[in-house]
Amino acid sequence: MSGGGSAGGNPPFPVALPTLAGTAIRPCATRPDLLGPRRTSARVKGSMLDTGECRCNSNPHVFENLASMDGVGRSGGSSTKRDTVSAVGFSLALLGLWELLMQVTTIPRYILPSPIDMFRELFRSFPILLQNMWVTLYETVAGFLLGVVLGVVLGIGIVYVRLLRTGFYPLLVGFQSVPKVAIAPLLVVWFGYGLLSKIAMSFLIAFFPLVVATVSGLSDVHLGLLELFRAMSASERQIFWKVRVPHALPYLLDGCKISLPLAVIGAIIGEFVGANAGLGNLILLSGSTLNTPLTFATLLVVTVMSIALFGLLVILEKFVWWRAL
Repeated sequence: MSGGGSAGGNPPFPVALPTLAGTAIRPCATRPDLLGPRRTSARVKGSMLDTGECRCNSNPHVFENLASMDGVGRSGGSSTKRDTVSAVGFSLALLGLWELLMQVTTIPRYILPSPIDMFRELFRSFPILLQNMWVTLYETVAGFLLGVVLGVVLGIGIVYVRLLRTGFYPLLVGFQSVPKVAIAPLLVVWFGYGLLSKIAMSFLIAFFPLVVATVSGLSDVHLGLLELFRAMSASERQIFWKVRVPHALPYLLDGCKISLPLAVIGAIIGEFVGANAGLGNLILLSGSTLNTPLTFATLLVVTVMSIALFGLLVILEKFVWWRAL
């Protein structure tokens, strides 16, 4: 494999792509659309693809594209800050309009409290809210992680096992149409009033999008790429880890973005049906005593918790850098 510079003085392409069956896939052969017309043609020797020497010395657009991608990454950080400022400003404006509405109208405070009443109750009951938030957070994260593990495993099985694809997958779609609120009392009967019934409810609501995302990511691979790896005598295991899994990770992250807020909803629903702790239980208690400011403060805590969990997924998504290519 040649990694030296060209006669024209342009920098060499940094690396060749990983090898399969002892043969290096040169960048010129795999991405001719990026490296320009001066590329070597592929020739077949036996069952392997020999691409020969990579000649991209006269195409400076490759490195210009890499530099522009780096610039996009830098501008993306400032764009994220602007988006955050815009979201905070919009939220503050809504709170201001809400407070103004409460000042000019005669709506009773037990029906709709003002933002000042809500924040006053938030600070007054903060220890109780924090204690119940940890319970709901544990139920949400446990149900979500269980959904990720089983959803990915079942998605892989649906892609590779025909019986699961033709027999179980339609049943799973049908089960998704069943209202999960109707199942919540059964979960309390089966698993009791403890954490297990809430984790099960969170799992059931968050499970389906993860299965669909895994199936779509593993099966929606370009056919030409699969044929290329098979022509190079790649095994199904190599194709799975080097092609299907990297291709499926962006799909899976999108599925996680859908499933994580649903997991929060599932935990709250489970606490509505039967619980001794949690934010859902606190909402029921405050509503039964007409403590509406506490109800709104609890809803605010649920919202902030969901946004924080979603933000962790956004940070994790940055490690899957190839989704932007």
